[in-house]
Amino acid sequence: MLTEGDRLQLARFIQANVEKYTDALVRAVELTQAKDYQRQDLQQIIAGYVAIMSEALVEESSEKRTFYLETVIPGLVTNGEALPKLLYGAASVSLIISMDVMHGFPSASPTASPSELSDWVADYFASFLRDMMGSALTTAMQNPGLLAQMASASS
Repeated sequence: MLTEGDRLQLARFIQANVEKYTDALVRAVELTQAKDYQRQDLQQIIAGYVAIMSEALVEESSEKRTFYLETVIPGLVTNGEALPKLLYGAASVSLIISMDVMHGFPSASPTASPSELSDWVADYFASFLRDMMGSALTTAMQNPGLLAQMASASS
């Protein structure tokens, strides 16, 4: 189990790497040919991602996560982002952050074992991706025209 100090250090570690994670999302968007996003839009998405991960690490609230899942994800879906591309981008960033944490953080925290760190990160991202897709699917199902539009956009 990660100590309170480990959790605080991990939050600081990911907050310090927003640019790196933005670069990863830019590459994912290019690979999937997702909607035309400006770098600042992608940086805002990453800032939200990092904020909700930091919240999970050091706060007793899930307000930011709830806001992200109830506002940001439905907004992306409503604006026509295809679900497979949305998942690809989120999974890519999750893996980039995970790999960065597993390679860069252990040296910054001698008290966190690699298995404790990987367990926390894997559980965090698995639950976030599950909830993100739930939010996206709920939004799509509430807007009948979106499902057909997304199916054709992902081909």
